[in-house]
Amino acid sequence: MNKEKIIIYLVSFMVLFTSSCADLEETDPSNFSAGTFPSASNPDTYRALAYTPLVTFRSFVDSQHGWMLVESGTDEVVVPTRGGGWNDGGKWRQMHFHDWDANHAAVGTTWSDTYKGIVECNTIIEFVEEAAAFDGQAEIIAQTRAMRALFYSILVDLFGNVPLITSSDRSQISPPNNTRKEVFDFVEQELLDILNDLPTVVDATTYGFPTKWMAHTLLAKIYLNAEVYTGTERWNDCIAQCNEVLAGPFGFNTWISGEASDWPDLINPFMSMFTADNGPQVNSIIFAMPNDANNGTRQNFIRRFLYGEVLQQFKVPGSAWNGHTTQLEFFNKFDDPNDQRSKMWLSGFQIDINGDPLLNGAGEQIFVEPDLFAGGDFNVGGSTGSIRKGARSIKYFPDRNSVGSLWSSNDYIWFRYADVVLMKGEAEARQANNPELALGAINTLRAERGATPLPSPITMDHLLDERGREFAFEHWRRQDLIRFGKWEDSWGLNPGGHDPALRLFPIPQNQLNVNPNLVQNPGYE
Repeated sequence: MNKEKIIIYLVSFMVLFTSSCADLEETDPSNFSAGTFPSASNPDTYRALAYTPLVTFRSFVDSQHGWMLVESGTDEVVVPTRGGGWNDGGKWRQMHFHDWDANHAAVGTTWSDTYKGIVECNTIIEFVEEAAAFDGQAEIIAQTRAMRALFYSILVDLFGNVPLITSSDRSQISPPNNTRKEVFDFVEQELLDILNDLPTVVDATTYGFPTKWMAHTLLAKIYLNAEVYTGTERWNDCIAQCNEVLAGPFGFNTWISGEASDWPDLINPFMSMFTADNGPQVNSIIFAMPNDANNGTRQNFIRRFLYGEVLQQFKVPGSAWNGHTTQLEFFNKFDDPNDQRSKMWLSGFQIDINGDPLLNGAGEQIFVEPDLFAGGDFNVGGSTGSIRKGARSIKYFPDRNSVGSLWSSNDYIWFRYADVVLMKGEAEARQANNPELALGAINTLRAERGATPLPSPITMDHLLDERGREFAFEHWRRQDLIRFGKWEDSWGLNPGGHDPALRLFPIPQNQLNVNPNLVQNPGYE
């Protein structure tokens, strides 16, 4: 593909997706003209191109995509059938019962979305590398390589043995699988190679872009899971990378969202990290997907999680879809009423924004029943009457300013400070085979959240539960359950005891159909 075609493709793609990310207005590619076309005399036009894979990355949280793949088979998220709703050909039932196959929609979209981002990164890297020298060139290349490493970290986690494509050479049209270790090694080396070219500044100008701190955190994350990925533990390396981040410009959040003026009992420092006015002022955020509801960016959790009366309850325009919820066993882990994190759930009798009972059309007060599967059936019945089954997450707090769209402006957080604190504690505990070494990290976090400290002694199960409370609905639960040896456990109506081969997802069937060099993962042949 020649350079002119590359640029035409990328600019055309970018025109379809605009973002309100800080300081991107002047580099909006829809404003490109002969005088602003990517050139060494106007380096910001290259940065606009470098934003392309960040836009693609945002598709991870779309309705049928990566977030659903990593969450809806865990103990913390389930999408039950509700009468005639949310059956969707049985695909969410398949996720809950770990009965997916290579034709599952979320398997296919996650694979294609992630490789789309990788192809974009490859193209941008080659184009910028061949350009005439300009200020910031090395940084843009490094940030794009960091995004490519992030995409591959998702693939190595979900699919394992995936093709490693690092150029736009069309001869790689049918690439074979690489081993999981080869992909892990690539991600590791890529990040180590670019560290010194990534920005260290943390402010509105770097928010939403990879920084040196994002790369250190991603290295810590792959080292934490290295034993799963490669069979060899890397605890020392994980600790070292965590120390780099902990010495950086981050901390536990103290900023309070403007939503606290209407919801003082719900909005605390923990919940403020996830409101629609979150952003670079939240010093816990290491890497996030910026969103702007009124410019069509992709985040619609509240529509998927809540019920129709959300308009009355939170003054959110439009309607909700009454879908995703959690399961009773997971909900019961939030058993400390003083824990700020307990505010992320709606359960019991509901009230509106004025503190009055939230009523349905028949004048009955809405009751959210946390025991979702009390009837023993995955189809929990329709949503008529006053009962709404399953505790609902409002962690990504309803956005009242979305002007009738289905989207919310809450920036989706990928990496944050608390994760680094707990990753270091876990790595130290695993290195010494002593769970007690994680107690300090756990209780440091619990103190920040207003929760009662855990007494000694603890087990690794206490650490897993703490990660569950802290990172519920944040895309880490599947990975955590696998690392802690709990992926085959039972929860909800899932009886457990599944084949350990299901710790990886299958390579999508449509990919196998067009690429004869691909080999399916074990357990799915």
